[in-house]
Amino acid sequence: MAVLAAVAVPVFGLSWTLVLSTAAVATINMIHAINIARRQQHSVHPFTGPMTRRPTGPARVRPIPPPSRTFRGRRAALGAVRRWHDELVKADDTPGERSPRLLILHGKPGVGKTALALKVCQELRKSYPDGSLYANLGQAGEVRAPGEILDAFLLSLGIPESDIPGRVEDRVRQYRSTVAGRRMIILLDAARDASQLRDLLVSAPHSLLVITSRINLPALTQAKRIEVDDLSDIEAVALLNACGVRTGGRDLEYAIEVAESCGHLPIALRAAADLAARHSLDVRDLAERIRDPRTRLTALRGGGRIPAERLSSQYRVLLDRAAEAFRFLSLVQSETFVPWVICPLLQVPYAEAENIVAELKEMNLVDSVGPDPVTGIDRYAFNPFVRLYARWELDRSADERTIEKARKELLQAYLEAIDRVLFRIYRDGYDAERPDMESRYFIVDPPVLRDIAYRPEPWVRAEYRSLVAAMEESYQRGWAGMTWRIARWLGTCVPDRVEVPVVTAAFGRALRAAESSSARTAVIDVLLARGTFFSAIERYPRAFQDLFEAVARTTDAVASDPRLALRRAVAELTIAESLIQAGEYRHAAARLAEARETVAATGEDDLIMRHELLEREVSLDTDGVLEIKLLPHSSDGLAFRLGLSYAQAHRDQNRWMNAATELESATEEFRADARKMATIGYRTTRLHLDWAAHLRGDGSGRTIHSSRKEAVDKARRATLSAVIALRSQIRLSNRMGEVRARYLLARTLLHSGNLDAAVYELAAAEQVFADLDPFATAIGGPLHTRLLRLRGEIASKRNKPEGKEMLGRALAAYHGLMDHRSVRELESELGLTPAERDRIVRDHSGPGGAVELLVDSDDASAATPRVGSGFPVTIRVDPGGLFEDPASLEHFDVSIQLTAEGASVRPAGRSANIGGRGEPVSVSFEVAPERIGSLIMRCQVLSLRDGTLLHDLQCFPMDVLGPNR
Repeated sequence: MAVLAAVAVPVFGLSWTLVLSTAAVATINMIHAINIARRQQHSVHPFTGPMTRRPTGPARVRPIPPPSRTFRGRRAALGAVRRWHDELVKADDTPGERSPRLLILHGKPGVGKTALALKVCQELRKSYPDGSLYANLGQAGEVRAPGEILDAFLLSLGIPESDIPGRVEDRVRQYRSTVAGRRMIILLDAARDASQLRDLLVSAPHSLLVITSRINLPALTQAKRIEVDDLSDIEAVALLNACGVRTGGRDLEYAIEVAESCGHLPIALRAAADLAARHSLDVRDLAERIRDPRTRLTALRGGGRIPAERLSSQYRVLLDRAAEAFRFLSLVQSETFVPWVICPLLQVPYAEAENIVAELKEMNLVDSVGPDPVTGIDRYAFNPFVRLYARWELDRSADERTIEKARKELLQAYLEAIDRVLFRIYRDGYDAERPDMESRYFIVDPPVLRDIAYRPEPWVRAEYRSLVAAMEESYQRGWAGMTWRIARWLGTCVPDRVEVPVVTAAFGRALRAAESSSARTAVIDVLLARGTFFSAIERYPRAFQDLFEAVARTTDAVASDPRLALRRAVAELTIAESLIQAGEYRHAAARLAEARETVAATGEDDLIMRHELLEREVSLDTDGVLEIKLLPHSSDGLAFRLGLSYAQAHRDQNRWMNAATELESATEEFRADARKMATIGYRTTRLHLDWAAHLRGDGSGRTIHSSRKEAVDKARRATLSAVIALRSQIRLSNRMGEVRARYLLARTLLHSGNLDAAVYELAAAEQVFADLDPFATAIGGPLHTRLLRLRGEIASKRNKPEGKEMLGRALAAYHGLMDHRSVRELESELGLTPAERDRIVRDHSGPGGAVELLVDSDDASAATPRVGSGFPVTIRVDPGGLFEDPASLEHFDVSIQLTAEGASVRPAGRSANIGGRGEPVSVSFEVAPERIGSLIMRCQVLSLRDGTLLHDLQCFPMDVLGPNR
């Protein structure tokens, strides 16, 4: 085996160090050439056609072209280049060896390396007054020889053709001696490898050499390297806008969707803009045109840019094993993966799998996302657009039988890994239910499985979709013990683009598996996990049924089993967190007060601290929060909650940048959890909205002129954060979250002066709101109050008198919900003193709502409802809340109906005359629960005359315990 050696290439007193082995480079190049030739011989690729070399000849090299007029973004990369360049310039005044001015911009196909290089050259050109040279070293399979490029360079430098030597070695010397002493920029675009560059390197002390490549050219050890990454959301939207796609106001939501569909790749975004221009599509139509992943590659194929062609040209130079891995890795369902998954997919040993992934990373066809926080093993990911292309290549090269076999092997490997992790976590209980499984991929347990067993949460986040598939497979094989234990993990997070029906069905099967298990906590654990999942996507009635049932199952047996006390505390905290998430702060406060003793009794520091942070959030108490330190081996739930508390504490002290940094840290840690990311996005939007308001005024209403530009920037960032949160909620199929995100988006648009777009978002939010269940749409509830506030702010912006009245009603409703933060915001917005605030609350609160559902807490049967025991319920109807002038109605009969899922109600309905009366009317019912868990009662008041629904009220859930024994 040839040994790589460091070869020093002397160029005018400076040494370029190339870590090369001539034999090794020649062998790799030969193998790549053989692969290219073989594929060229046997097939014509649909995207690129045959790979043929274009005829070339000596031609005068044009100077470096200007950057595209549509170039946008890349502020971080450009800033890094400027700082590096400034340091080199300063070093010129310092005696000693100079570092070469060599910059390598590398990244995946279509990521915008050339565009960035042209921008860099433009920004630095004043430092290089002696001109520039530019050469594209190869396109679409063509590799230009160094001698050909040198010939063109020499012509461009003014050397007569007759004076150009015939031998390449002589051209190299002439080229370097001509450039010596000059201050030039030389851009070498699309370099394939270091050997192609050896003869083109110049180290004239004051010249800059910029190289773009799809690989990082590790042989050039003294170069400054910058990996060109995918565009951010802001940059992608800016690029679409520059390319003629309208992205402002109401269009921003769809612009973000287009960016996501294009994987934030500039080549794909430009192709999408071309598609919109050819077919006169607005951004909403464009988003719809490329929404289906099955037709996206084809849709973006027309015009002068073909994104898949760029990927194809890189894919076709892979060695056979790497190309096969590239295709089959598209079967991995999780967002990220470790090299290990290639072992079952291709039936190769782990060492070979690592080498294959290294080659794919070197070719920038997969991205490195950093080490796994538990195992330390590097994790990798596909750009979504690249994954789409990989799956397209798989479907065209392998039959369904081959694909299914690979998928089953991958699933088998996951089952083996899960089995060993479960055995380490639940050794005693799991051993009795452990399946008899053949070990094909884990003859011995590697250390990483021990690490995962010690802290499984980050692994679950990363592998969620694969774990759902494994849970389904274990259920089909009859492995009940494995099935319900996997389900126990899955409540801790929710991945992006989760298929809610698939996960819901999987939880249902896991619950059946738990019911057949001998483990006492099996059913409770699955109920807790499923309830947490439903809470994350804000399906609250279903969430509360599971969580309240978990509480009920532990209540009567907690004294005999300490494990049940721990689970009851977890359930209570999860219910409280759900209520805070929903904006039901008053109910959350009551729940936390009830849970305090239960949580303290567990002695679990993690739960006790989590309870404290939740109580602080409800009461807006951030004093001393920054002194609270994360416990060793804390749960994800505590780490997330503490990060949010840190951000809020900084925000309360007007430490805006610190608050933003905390939210950015949370983003990095919980990127794989869509529910947590949506919450972070919501908090980030509110932060930037408040930050912009702070910059616009100094507390006295006067504008701080020096901060106007920054205020506008923060308002824009608030709008973008709101759109990103909205997109996340839509992908989660979270309709309540969508209403909340649209409400916040409308407020950011309103405060940015975009009234029409704010009105549009209000209408969209109200349309979704109208289709929600009564629990979410209750009058005076959190969502209803938010929309009322937004209507009031829009009316006030239009100088309509009813705006202030609406905001007063919203203030009173927020006060009733104990949403102290929103009360403070409105108090400041309306310029109220505490006395004025209290007066408005009194004026708009009144004695009660139009319809109230009353349960006598002094009645023992009602205080603690149990299955099989009835308790009385009173419905109180206030005509003054239903009609503006009830006294004018001499006779008005209504039907009052009470229903409760999982309970019998007697009678089903009652009638009453509420006309001509000013006093409320009360009627009584008896409710008898038939199942443990949550009891949600719903009351409807209808006109007996024509059946018109006058009022619809859904009460807050009540705990139902098991029958008395």
